[in-house]
Amino acid sequence: MHFIAFIIALVVIGGLATLVAIGDPHNSSRLTLYFGFTALFAGVGAASLSIIFALIGAKLFDSATVTELGFFGGYVVGGFGGAALGFYRAVLRRRRINTEILEAQALD
Repeated sequence: MHFIAFIIALVVIGGLATLVAIGDPHNSSRLTLYFGFTALFAGVGAASLSIIFALIGAKLFDSATVTELGFFGGYVVGGFGGAALGFYRAVLRRRRINTEILEAQALD
């Protein structure tokens, strides 16, 4: 149950931080963007891969041990992979915000 609670916390906190960073990109903290995207994608990645790997273990191997290892492996791989993807998306979003700021300053 602790695994699921941590995933839900990551998704909720990451989603809220992402909403704050996207809603007010010029005044919000620079860290909010990176934290939000990274936590949101880590939670979604961990949830999806842990369920997928557990189902693969249950259907293909019909073993409780393989199913549990698949769940834990998917949790770890999905968490790290989702965090990396979220950080990459945050870097791209930060570049777009900086470009918009420079373009706005050039027009003034």
